[in-house]
Amino acid sequence: MAKHPDRTMWIGVISDTHGVLNPRVLDIFDGVDYILHCGDIGHPSIVDDLSQVAPVTGVLGTGDKVEDYPFEKTLYRRWWEIGVYISHRIGEPQDLKRGVAKDIETHDPQVVLFGHTHESFNNRIDDRLFFNPGPAGRRKMKFPRSVGILEIEGQSVRGEIVPITTR
Repeated sequence: MAKHPDRTMWIGVISDTHGVLNPRVLDIFDGVDYILHCGDIGHPSIVDDLSQVAPVTGVLGTGDKVEDYPFEKTLYRRWWEIGVYISHRIGEPQDLKRGVAKDIETHDPQVVLFGHTHESFNNRIDDRLFFNPGPAGRRKMKFPRSVGILEIEGQSVRGEIVPITTR
């Protein structure tokens, strides 16, 4: 993936690695400007490996220990006009956990990134993109392994779920 004009940013989104990073993820994220991990990282080496591709930040998941990562439970970032809120567990996009709903009301992000469910999700609700890249680690449930790419261009943002396939 090639770099784009100054007002376009590509962000790799990953979640639920649980200590396993498929090498295909590094190929998928090649050329992204930034990587966001939506929690349940599983081992600090995952962040180290991802940081070889692009700068990485993220949030802690239910299985992550605060002493292992320089992350918080929630994160709010802004790229140009696009605000991005990240939390590992949000409840359901149509029925948010109380603290998440309050954070979203406070920050008014255009994008809400989350993990935990092991099911990808890429839908707009009330003009806000709710995006879960799906599980990137070992397959634990029936859902296929995947990651996501966010494309931010000026005032618009779109998300794409990318399946992790083996060669």
